[in-house]
Amino acid sequence: MASTRCHTASTPSTWPSESLRASCASRGRVATRSFDTGLQEDLKDGILKFNLKPKLGLASLHNKGQLDQNDPKAVASFLLQNADRLDKTVVGDYLGKEETYQDGFCVKVLHSYGEQMDFSGLYQCPLYYAVAATRPRAHT
Repeated sequence: MASTRCHTASTPSTWPSESLRASCASRGRVATRSFDTGLQEDLKDGILKFNLKPKLGLASLHNKGQLDQNDPKAVASFLLQNADRLDKTVVGDYLGKEETYQDGFCVKVLHSYGEQMDFSGLYQCPLYYAVAATRPRAHT
């Protein structure tokens, strides 16, 4: 059940201070959800929208101050941090868009996504090193 805030600001940096919240409460306009709960609900809503239509999900999160939809690193970080809640097929389709879509933005997100992945601690098969050692090296 969604509750209302006693203000109209849409980004966390412009949300009211504690004294302003108290002022709203004195006028009978008490917010019934905590700040963190509101952010989590906004995130869940954005993820749901992303799973249906990625562009709308990112725009929703941007409008609520959760994400800079124009920053490929921020979008890639969002995709990695919420991988367990995002539809893998939708994420793959979004990252696989051609370069002409959104002036290559999805390709930039894809590159940033790969750069942010953590492969440390993964076991590499000794056979990989044996095969790599037998390959001829390119002469420069």
